[in-house]
Amino acid sequence: MQGNHLTLPIVVAGTLAADVPVVFTLPFAASLKHVSAVASNASTGTVKVGTTTDDDAYMLAKDLGDSDVPALYGRTDFVGSQAPSLPKATVIKVTIDFNGAGATAADDVTVILFLSEG
Repeated sequence: MQGNHLTLPIVVAGTLAADVPVVFTLPFAASLKHVSAVASNASTGTVKVGTTTDDDAYMLAKDLGDSDVPALYGRTDFVGSQAPSLPKATVIKVTIDFNGAGATAADDVTVILFLSEG
């Protein structure tokens, strides 16, 4: 196993009434290995991962898992079917779409990014 692994949890309590953008910068280079995403209800919400200039550069919109059963996305689910390399100081944007293309808003959303340093 190479490098250090870390998890970056994003937790949004309550019923979402609008999209939730989360923006951050890593202090070191990393690779995105997996994304776990879930809502506590049977929603039509989605999550995507990218940058502030291309909000789905790393992962196109994917369904949130429903009713506390997380969906897990990995290399083959990412753009280009590869684990994206995230250079140091890249501005990363995770967007939680509260209802996707449907009408059922997500409740109590948890998204976890699994990263590997280097």
